[in-house]
Amino acid sequence: MQEQQIFCQSGVHRTEEEKKRLKKRLNIVVGQINGIIKSIDEDKSCDDLLINALATSNALKSFGNEVLRDHIKNCPRDGNNIDSFDNLLSLFLKLNI
Repeated sequence: MQEQQIFCQSGVHRTEEEKKRLKKRLNIVVGQINGIIKSIDEDKSCDDLLINALATSNALKSFGNEVLRDHIKNCPRDGNNIDSFDNLLSLFLKLNI
């Protein structure tokens, strides 16, 4: 009977450096969202709001890509297991990469 791998679970599996890198990316997103809110308060143009929204969306996508990269690199998987492939493919599709 083959032992089944358990995919990423909550717990300690990120280094402090990885956590720092992810938090830095999210702080950029938070700053951009605050900038958009300020732009609304200052009645900035629609063009400005849309450009800032796109930049924020791209920053959040970069965060997701970083998490996915870490997942592929660090999380347990069985390379010969179709469930491992399906799990990874599902993540790619959800992120629209």
